[in-house]
This record gives sequence, structure tokens and C-alpha cells, in this order.
Amino acid sequence: MTAVAEPTTWVSVCALGAIARESGVAALVHGEAVAVFRDHLDEVHALSNVDPVSLASVLSRGIVGTRGGVPFVASPMHKQPYRLSDGVCLDDEAVRVPTYAVRVVDGTVQVGPRRSLPCAVQSPEEGVVTGPLTGFHVAVTAARKADEQIALLERRGATVEHAPALTLDPHRVDEARLREATERVIAEPPDMFLATTGIGMKAWVAAAEGWGLRDRLVAALSSAEILARGPKSVGALRRAGLRELWAPESELFEDVLDHLRGRDLTGRRIVVQEHGQSLSMVAHALRRQGAEVENVTVYRVISAEDPAPMFAMVERIADGEVDAVTFTSAPAVATMMDCAASVGRRDDLISAFQADVVAVCVGPVTAAAFEMWGVPSIYPPDRSRLAAMVKLMETELPSRRSGLSVDLVGGRQLLLHGEQVLLDGVEVKLSPAPLSVLHALVANPGNVIPRPALLAMLPSGTAASEHAVEMAVARLRAALGTRSVQTVVKRGYRLAVER
Repeated sequence: MTAVAEPTTWVSVCALGAIARESGVAALVHGEAVAVFRDHLDEVHALSNVDPVSLASVLSRGIVGTRGGVPFVASPMHKQPYRLSDGVCLDDEAVRVPTYAVRVVDGTVQVGPRRSLPCAVQSPEEGVVTGPLTGFHVAVTAARKADEQIALLERRGATVEHAPALTLDPHRVDEARLREATERVIAEPPDMFLATTGIGMKAWVAAAEGWGLRDRLVAALSSAEILARGPKSVGALRRAGLRELWAPESELFEDVLDHLRGRDLTGRRIVVQEHGQSLSMVAHALRRQGAEVENVTVYRVISAEDPAPMFAMVERIADGEVDAVTFTSAPAVATMMDCAASVGRRDDLISAFQADVVAVCVGPVTAAAFEMWGVPSIYPPDRSRLAAMVKLMETELPSRRSGLSVDLVGGRQLLLHGEQVLLDGVEVKLSPAPLSVLHALVANPGNVIPRPALLAMLPSGTAASEHAVEMAVARLRAALGTRSVQTVVKRGYRLAVER
């Protein structure tokens, strides 16, 4: 849309009627790309059109909606929601879109000067960004969205080292083998289908469409009992026109197997979509229950072509030269362990993770890859997203170094210093389960954490059911006081903090 400059600092963009409710338009204002939005109450807002995460000029094409009555626009790139009033990201307050003065004069929308504050905080020394992660050295193992993750960390002052564990496009498809498997599934429709990843399901459907087999594949799977591992595979199934019968809230494939354990699967044909790594042991377990199982390999995960940065990172972690390492996939964990073993430093690496180096995972599936090595890890309790993972680090890393103070209701002060917990200066001894719950609640003070999320945070071997969460919360209340943890009916628990 063309903007017409006026003699003042205000620029006429368009008629208000040219902007539909809950939508936006783009305009060039004083040489800057500006997105102008009209919300559901006919209020107008002007933000920079540049998405601060992807750096693409796209925000005017985003979806406009409300969260808790607050209008926002969701970036069409990575879906971050930005508040229209001030440009602050609702998922990550450290990220902000510049805003502009805006008004409506005689039915015409006019944009004025830029008015937002910069999202980065500068120290007196020019160019030095300070924030909650200043002084922390963080290693990033991701290949996909690595630039986005690094930017989130650097905005908070972290020093970042990057060594991708996998290739930028790790999901390699063997089309000949996949087509053969697809034709077998069509010829012999399964009684049960297990979908394990969203990207794998999308790749399979896309490949079948290229062969002209999409409709026949969907028809063959639609008659089956469909179980999905998590929300991403659920989303991919539904986009293909399929509907899952059940999916675990934990997003763990082990829980899918637990769901099937004890069932008589004699004579049932089960198709399992593999998720980058072999699931041959899963097939064996299902065959022991009488099933006929076929694993469909949609893709295989490939390690990074240049392993040198990963070898260097392993040495630095083993020597305790980094504070935290981030992981966004289980294969990345396996790749690092294999790399460390090849240079004789796997034991040193594990010891570093068990001592001072924090393994930070994007979600429970990635974190589960550390369990076999006895390595503790942390991950966001509510959502498997990069921004949530970085937000968790904002509280976790400083608390491990210098302690994190939280003011509870009733004037009591809680101090966490790593595994040590002090209440009004007196040390409180907590067993692993209530301590895990406390860490999850402190990472999101005052916010509700669902029971399934807390269940996933409990140490391995204690998380048999949500009753384990209730027991852990009861012990935490016994140690900190009954008012310290509030129950939100049908939702979960939250830490009762002073507002």
C-alpha cells in the first residue's frame, strides 16, 4: 500500500475502512516498513513490519487475535505473538517489535514517529548487551532454527558457542524403500497405526502425493486404530484428514507402548512410522504380544557433515568451560555421546553434566534421551518451544550460580541455590520428587502448571501416575507451608507468590 507523505511527521497510510477488522496492511513510512493493524474493537496499532526473530518483513500478513482480551498479531514465520499495544512478545518479554504513534483523522489512518524502546539493554560500554544470562557461556547443538535460538540467548547477554550435532536437513528420505512400504500398506491396510513425529507424517503424505498415492494411503490408514505420540504428529494426522484415537499428554512414545501393554494384539497388523532412529525393539515388543508389525522408515537422521565443531564442544563441556548446553532433539544427544566416546571422553562428559554443566532440553522427549546415561536435565514444563526453553534458563542458570529469591504469600522468602532450598534463611530438605515440582513452579512463579507437565518433570521411577504429582505437592506443602502451593481446580498447581 502506498503512503503519502505530509508536511508534518505524520504520514497518511489509508482509509480506516480499507483495513478489515483483525487484519493488517503494510506501508512505507519515512523509509521504514510499518504494519498497521485494526483490532476487534476498531482500535488501530502500528508496529514495525519486520519480525525480530526471522528478520523477515512479514508481520502485516500475520493472524490478529486476542489472548485474555489483549490484541496481538502472530508472526506468519514462527508464530510468536506480539502485543499490538507495545510490540512485546507474549511468549518472551525480552523480544519486542518497535511501535509507532498512530491516529485516525477524518477516517484516514496516519502513522507518526517511532516510539518504542529498544529491546536490547546496553551497558555503559557501547555495544555490550546485558541481561539475565550475562556472564553465562551456552553451547547450542541445534541445526534447524539455530539462528533463532542463538539470537534469543544473545539478547539476554549469553555468550553462545554453536556446534550442530545434525545436518541442517537431517531428515533424509529413501524414496525407493518408502514407496515400497507405502504400496504394502495400501495393499494390506493395518489394524493399528502408530504415528511418532509430525515431520515424518508430513513427509510420508507428501511423498505419497508425489507418487499419486496420497488418497489411497490415507484411505488405508483411516480404517486403522490410530495412536499418536504427541501434538505435532496429531496435527500432521489431522491435516492429512486422519483422526487419532488416543495420544499421551507426556509426548513420550514409551507411554504409547504402556497404553498397549497388556492388550491382546494377536493377529493384529500394526504399522509403526519410525522417527529418524530405528524402532526395531518396539517392533519386537509388539510381536511378543502377538502382533504382526511393519516399521515404515520415512527418514533417517544424519550427523553433521563437519564434526570438528562438535569435537571441540565436547572437550569444552568435559573440561567444565560452559555453563549450559541446549538440545532440541533426542538424536542430538546420541550424537554428542557417540562423539565423546570416540575420543575417550564420554565419562568426563557425563560427569560434567552430573556436576556443574546444565543439560537444557526443549521438551520431555529430548530429555528422555539423557536418562540412560544418568544425566539430569531441565526442560519447560508447559510447552516444547525454543522461547520457553530460553525463558527457563533465565531463572535456572542464575539460581544455580547465585541463588534465586522468590517472595511467597504471607511475607515468607524462598531462596533456591542449585539443589539447596532456604525458607526464611533456614535450609529445607526436599526429596527429588517435591524438589522437581518446586523447580517447575519457580520457573513460572504465579502461573498454573498442569498436572501432566509436572508428572513429566518427576524423576524417572516415581512418575507412575498423577497421584505421584499429588504426593510430591503434599510433601512440598509440608515443607514450605500449606499456602505455598495453590491448587487450581481442573488445571494444576501454582506457586503462591506476592503480587
